[in-house]
Amino acid sequence: MSHSILKHSFSAKWVTPPSIFYIADTAFCRTLFNDPVGTDVDTTLAGFVIQNNVSSVTEQSINISSFELSLMPDIFKNIIDKLIEVNQNSGFNPIAFESFALGADIELNDMLDSEAASIWLTKKFIAQNLYFPEELSELREIYTTDISFILQNTKASKQYVYKIQPRNNKPTSLFFSVMEINLKNQEVMARNIIQIFNEAISVIIFQINNLFFYEQTK
Repeated sequence: MSHSILKHSFSAKWVTPPSIFYIADTAFCRTLFNDPVGTDVDTTLAGFVIQNNVSSVTEQSINISSFELSLMPDIFKNIIDKLIEVNQNSGFNPIAFESFALGADIELNDMLDSEAASIWLTKKFIAQNLYFPEELSELREIYTTDISFILQNTKASKQYVYKIQPRNNKPTSLFFSVMEINLKNQEVMARNIIQIFNEAISVIIFQINNLFFYEQTK
């Protein structure tokens, strides 16, 4: 199954929030992502937030994303190291998470032959049990086909959140936005980021193949 990973994302909620996060100075906030020009500092309904176009840190959570998986460890380590600096002797552990999610935006390119992705999705999820009389036997135009659902793995304390769409500029390609949510307390270290992403993506690709294309690959 040919696929491309378009983007990776990591989101996590700390077991214990940073105790000195509230009084971090402007210089610290602006340099947290090594992007002082593109970084914004704001107070929202969710609380205090530091963010740029690919990362954000709040009083409860950290969120980072990258088009290149190889860049994720350095992005993660830079943020964690700076949080350690301003939270020394506070008992805050910046790599201890109550839960964390690994996200992947995936494009599939060779599974639908010549059939439009929007029509394939409709047949698969919406119209498979409809009866079409002979004069209405062919689907031609499908206008909305976003499919979303959650799979629960109770043994592993994980959830998989799926969103599936046609690709606007590639009629026979499918776009999967999938998030593996780990629901138990764990520590995550920068040196392990690539490994845990590769493991999660391997599981996700296996799920996609078996959930949606099993009959085609038997």
